[in-house]
Amino acid sequence: MRAGYFVLGAAIAIAMVSARNYAGSWNDGSRLATIESLVDYRTLAIDHSIFVQVPSGGDPSVPGPYPRDDPGLFPHGTGDKLFIKRAEFQFDRAKAIARLRDLEAVSELTGIPTMVGMVAPKGYEEMRVYTEFFLENSHLPFAVDTWTEKARLETARFIADHGLQDRFLYNSITAWDKDIPGQVQRLKDYGIRHVVVQAFDLQGDKRPSGRVKALDALLPIVEQGQFESILIDTSVMNLPTIGFTLVANRLVKEKFGWPSGCAPANGSYMWLAFKSM
Repeated sequence: MRAGYFVLGAAIAIAMVSARNYAGSWNDGSRLATIESLVDYRTLAIDHSIFVQVPSGGDPSVPGPYPRDDPGLFPHGTGDKLFIKRAEFQFDRAKAIARLRDLEAVSELTGIPTMVGMVAPKGYEEMRVYTEFFLENSHLPFAVDTWTEKARLETARFIADHGLQDRFLYNSITAWDKDIPGQVQRLKDYGIRHVVVQAFDLQGDKRPSGRVKALDALLPIVEQGQFESILIDTSVMNLPTIGFTLVANRLVKEKFGWPSGCAPANGSYMWLAFKSM
């Protein structure tokens, strides 16, 4: 019981210390702009967000969307804006190519492997447009994040039809999927080699132990796919759970041996959406 209170206290402390009242980077700005646009304008277009059109002037004592002493952010807003009309899959292709070259250069300079993650919430057609563009312009490995099991499996089929299994990370097998054994079998049939598994206990244990318990049930099914690599996502659901997932990463690695990580940035924009409800 004491250990549970300690973990809860650590999670709250991390959330309090790490929370900021401004966006500290282009990536932060674009994520927060997306949530602002969805909540206030009911659109994925971020053009009218204060994180894009940064208010000028005003009282310097009043916090703005970015640090006022950061010239790369405060006057201009996020530069992480490639989409023109997401509904029509239109994006700034020249700028996207430039960002790919920047990423490749950083990886080459530092020796740190990298990959590109493409988010396609509208499903197969959106995924196809992005993936075909990416394949024409980069040799990097890549992942596609789309939100339904059906769309993810259609993506896997596309990858198999084009013989891209060695470069592709399937993102992801989740606790919310309706037919996990069937999904694993289809991925095996498609020759998919690398997958992400989201660890989350649907029975109500939101603590780090719940992530481990979920994997106890899920991994034996997933491992039947004979994948070359399995990456575990310990599922950041909101800002306070970042501490839980960091603890869960260590527990998962120690027990199962698979690489484990999480996306803390998800917690910031999901928490903002919750506060706006």
